Amino acid sequence: EYPSGGAFSVVLVRGDDPADAMAAAPLAACWSGPVLYTQTNVLPDATRNEIARLAPAQVIVLGGSNVVSDAVMQQACAAASPSRAAGVRLAGASRYATAREVREYMGSPPTTVLINDQAVADAMAVSSGAACRGYSILLCTVSSLPADTLAAIRDGAARVIVVGGTPVVDATAYGQIPAANSAGRNDPRLGSANVE
Repeated sequence: EYPSGGAFSVVLVRGDDPADAMAAAPLAACWSGPVLYTQTNVLPDATRNEIARLAPAQVIVLGGSNVVSDAVMQQACAAASPSRAAGVRLAGASRYATAREVREYMGSPPTTVLINDQAVADAMAVSSGAACRGYSILLCTVSSLPADTLAAIRDGAARVIVVGGTPVVDATAYGQIPAANSAGRNDPRLGSANVE
């Protein structure tokens, strides 16, 4: 998508653990750049070369230093020579808190998509659509909305689109979406019986 380089940012996520990456596509679209993959302690040559080609102004790293090390973040920023990109780390105490940080860095969009943090297939199916529409992605468990997810919804998410049938996001979790925000409890659920 950037044949001539010139992306404003790159979003760097750990390639072998999709938890933080689930919220990455809308963030990358918001800040005009691609999602790139790394290992915790090693920046792959292919990623380093792509950062150098794109020469972004900022490298946004998702997850704490135990997810993507400070050394990898520094190497990624340095790869953006000659201008050396600014490094931004979005990390919380949990994957739910990190998704909340991502939403805030996007400017807290009024619509968010709610996905079970174990439902990688659902995240893959909806992330590009969410990115195109400027929606953020928040995470939940099968039967609850963690405190950071609830706080993010209360912070101006006027509409919440729930992805997955009841085996993925059950009635208990669905019922925790704050009705006071008009936050989407009347919206149709995106899900089917074909979920495991």
